[in-house]
Amino acid sequence: MTNPKIFEELHDAYIVAVEADHLSNTVSLRLRLEGRIFTLIFDGTTRFLLTEMVMQNIVYSISILEPGSRDYTEAASKLETTYWKNEHKGKQIAFVSASLGAEMYIEFDFVRKLSKSESEPQID
Repeated sequence: MTNPKIFEELHDAYIVAVEADHLSNTVSLRLRLEGRIFTLIFDGTTRFLLTEMVMQNIVYSISILEPGSRDYTEAASKLETTYWKNEHKGKQIAFVSASLGAEMYIEFDFVRKLSKSESEPQID
């Protein structure tokens, strides 16, 4: 299971990019906060739902939903309506809640976090 501390410092981060790659089964979120760029890479992504994306999107929190909880059941139901033919289910569901703008549900196997200073050169 994912260590929830991976998401602790991301309150009030701005979402600057979302990348969903169905060929590699990854969803990547690039976030900016106080002069740093964080990239969360959700590997083994099976289902993904993004809502309310606007020009300025601010993260309130990112959490892993507890299997069997009401929030998990509701998230799984929302994902089921969008990906009803998917046979494989991810091991975890992350919920990105918003202070403003985009909210996301990501069903995945594991997550990695990268960070760098905004002044460091971008490597693509």
